[in-house]
Amino acid sequence: MDEDIESTGLVFFGKVTASISHELKNRMAIINEQAGLLEDLVLMAERGVEIDLARLKRLSGAVKTQVAMGDRILRNMNRFAHSVDSPRRSVDIRSLLDLTTALAARPASMKGVNLELYPGPEAVEINTSPFLLMNLIWLLIEAALRGSEPGSELALSFEKDKEAAFISIGNGSEGETAGVFSAGKEADSLASALGAELVSGDQKRGMRIRLSIV
Repeated sequence: MDEDIESTGLVFFGKVTASISHELKNRMAIINEQAGLLEDLVLMAERGVEIDLARLKRLSGAVKTQVAMGDRILRNMNRFAHSVDSPRRSVDIRSLLDLTTALAARPASMKGVNLELYPGPEAVEINTSPFLLMNLIWLLIEAALRGSEPGSELALSFEKDKEAAFISIGNGSEGETAGVFSAGKEADSLASALGAELVSGDQKRGMRIRLSIV
């Protein structure tokens, strides 16, 4: 693999891992806070103070919610880690975009942008490198976010014709976000390695990735 692509991939892997670790740390901090409140309730009960069972139930439910969120984050991390298992394989575009959107949700949220995945008309499977394709989509999301205003929406969508699948990244249904943009030479190198083509779209579809399916 080209050294530039390897370097880009390492940066991508590091950013995603750091984002996941921050998310898990947040979940753990909330659980720790709730555990402290439960300890306070236990101490109150030991002193003979009547405990509000409704409050106890809410705390228990809140802990379960955070555990479920942490489990979802770990499952996404596991799927991401397995994206490097093989250089190329059959990939369901919707599933890959689901994962990439989940991984990019935190940087989008930090920018105040709503990242939305719109369902495609049908299932689309292609033979490609899932890791490199997610890296390319991530770079385009980053580029689009740089030109997006807080409170706007950045939309991902996909479609296909007889010869190719298209992944679009651009404006959503609310407000103005990134128009036509470029993610630089790193994205061009990844597209070349994937046998893909980066195509400028319209105002709603700022950039499209064309992937051959024949």
